[in-house]
Amino acid sequence: MHRLRKADQGIVKKCAMLQTAIARETEAFELSSNSVVFMFEPSETAVSPITISLAGQPELTWQLSGGANWFTVAPAQGDVMTFPQFSVAMGNVVDGWQEETVIVNAQDANQTYQEGVVVKAYRGALEEVYLPITAASP
Repeated sequence: MHRLRKADQGIVKKCAMLQTAIARETEAFELSSNSVVFMFEPSETAVSPITISLAGQPELTWQLSGGANWFTVAPAQGDVMTFPQFSVAMGNVVDGWQEETVIVNAQDANQTYQEGVVVKAYRGALEEVYLPITAASP
């Protein structure tokens, strides 16, 4: 993130108007993804977190409900400029697949929204598979 010490107020105002116009084009609450998938081998001690972004009106706020002990989400609530980050709690993951759904409840000045995010984790042996590149049929 870049910080500005002094900004031309005309530019700041134009940027704010542009952000508002873009947000108003979004008719409803949207998530960048409705699923989060972690895959790792038992020998791994850490997995990179995954962030999902949200879109909606500038006054949109949201909060999460649900979860499991094998992953964390931070923050658990915020506004349209705050994005939840999903992380695996490595000590609580068992071998094989695990799945849980987290509900994102959001509201703006006029409406409430509810979207599910499926969180999956696979802990086990992973194999790299190389597939040939083929040309599309004419």
